[in-house]
Amino acid sequence: MQQVSQDNHFLPGRIIAITPLEHPDPRLLLSIAKTSATPVLDLGRDVEQGLAKLQWLSGKCDAPIGVRIPGNQALDLSLLDFSSLSFVIVDGPERVAHYTEHTRVIAQVVSVSEAQSALDNGACGLITKGSESGGRIGDEASFILLQRTLRLRQQREEDFALWAQGGIGLHTAAAAVAAGANGVVLDSQLSYLPESRLPEDIKKAVVAMDGSETKVLNGYRVYTRPGLPVAKADDLPEADVVAKLGAASLEESFVPVGMDACIGATLSKHAYNLPDLIFTFEQAISGHI
Repeated sequence: MQQVSQDNHFLPGRIIAITPLEHPDPRLLLSIAKTSATPVLDLGRDVEQGLAKLQWLSGKCDAPIGVRIPGNQALDLSLLDFSSLSFVIVDGPERVAHYTEHTRVIAQVVSVSEAQSALDNGACGLITKGSESGGRIGDEASFILLQRTLRLRQQREEDFALWAQGGIGLHTAAAAVAAGANGVVLDSQLSYLPESRLPEDIKKAVVAMDGSETKVLNGYRVYTRPGLPVAKADDLPEADVVAKLGAASLEESFVPVGMDACIGATLSKHAYNLPDLIFTFEQAISGHI
């Protein structure tokens, strides 16, 4: 892999668009790369499958892209032959130092203490992941966590980049940037799009969401409804929850969808495809700052 040094100045723009539900969707990423958003491929929990999808992109995408590495995985990025990889997003602060040798690292954090640890370990930016998000979450809602992390930026006197994730709609995106964030993250909101290659049963379920169809299992927000195996799953050890995370199907997986997925479904009445959605968010942000 072409290594990206820490003095490389590339950073994502105002909108980071991550392939949703911890599902590596390279065709969706190619569509994102044609918009103003910064594309990120979520490698998912199946490392071999995720890396194979990343390698499939080699030679097909000239735009700078990122990858999101779920969980506490320590991959050897030096083995990858993919020169467009410009940064990684890690889930928490634990593996930040492992990846800074090869590229720029942005850490998803669910608390201020995680934010401090990620910065101390060399993260160049943070994503404050609020409790509305899918997958691993903390106790604080997105805007509260963003405000507390903005105060941390002032206290440390460091101008690190900062994006907000969780509960992001048109108005909250504008509010986050107006408050001082560099931008926002879209993930679950992309699930309904025609460019998405998620399984049809999951796409249909997401489109029908009103925001109440999630539950938290040992710190992970997932989709639920009566009749699904996840609806009866309670008090599971964290390792058992993590082992089921994914987007294979509603029956097989604990689908890590955020409450904000319903925002995308609402926007589908006006934004029929990915370019429309990204343009709508860009206009909403620009109109309020």
